[in-house]
Amino acid sequence: YASDCLTIFHKGKDKCTDDFIRTPGLWLSKKKLHARFTGNWDNDAGIMGVGDELSLQKWYHITYTLSDPEKRLDIYVDGEWVGYYSIQDVKKQNVIFNDGPLYIGQAFSCDGFDGEISNVHYFNWRLTPEEVKKDLLRGLRKNEEDTFYYISFDDKSFDDNSISILKLRPFKNNTNAQWKVLRIDNYYGYPSLTDNSPIKDVVLINKGTGKAMKYRNKETGTEITQVDLAEADNNCILWSIGSKQNDGTRAMHLNNNESMSLDGWTGNLVDGCEARLFPTHNGSNQLWTFEQVLCD
Repeated sequence: YASDCLTIFHKGKDKCTDDFIRTPGLWLSKKKLHARFTGNWDNDAGIMGVGDELSLQKWYHITYTLSDPEKRLDIYVDGEWVGYYSIQDVKKQNVIFNDGPLYIGQAFSCDGFDGEISNVHYFNWRLTPEEVKKDLLRGLRKNEEDTFYYISFDDKSFDDNSISILKLRPFKNNTNAQWKVLRIDNYYGYPSLTDNSPIKDVVLINKGTGKAMKYRNKETGTEITQVDLAEADNNCILWSIGSKQNDGTRAMHLNNNESMSLDGWTGNLVDGCEARLFPTHNGSNQLWTFEQVLCD
């Protein structure tokens, strides 16, 4: 992060003009969010340095709400209300909205946000706290019937012919109860990462209980595993446990350098979310990308 304000988004006209407007606007400076807007008394009103410092290499769900009738701006991080700005002179002071362009990641000559933005939802009404949480839990896209998710490696240490795919498909058309897990090795004989085999074992874990479901592991070929989930599918987290052998009935204890999460803020299997996997074999970190595709 730089000390100067970096643009996350900015809606309004060029700052070089006399009527510079920033409604709404969100910036990042010294690891903190700066939520601003333009009013008829100040073209740069709002919050400076709201909430805790943001961490690097971590996804956040950030919600900015602004209302002239309510005379306030609110900021939420991962569904939690972290700060607000309230207009004091409610009869004379008003928010100035605009029909200017919406800039995402960079605006005008200002430095842009040096990071990744997964998606942006722009609503034409002020979200309530309940709607903020609903948007958070929904993720990027609701899991729809007759769809499944697949995971593919996106790592330079793997060539195009060595991609391994893991498919998660609703079992018996009941997405809230059961899943089938298919492990597909595209061809026999993986290239190695630092002279070690890539991670092969996969297990489903119930997010609510933390207990592992039963699974099977094979060195090559297609693997089909049926698991019963006590809760809805968004309470299930997919983990890889390195080269350890396990029948799926014992508790799983991760090493310090081994972790995996799905959606950075919900843990859901959702379209487009990414997870970073830190393998135990000291190979380079692998980036997994989730996508939603139609069933065969």
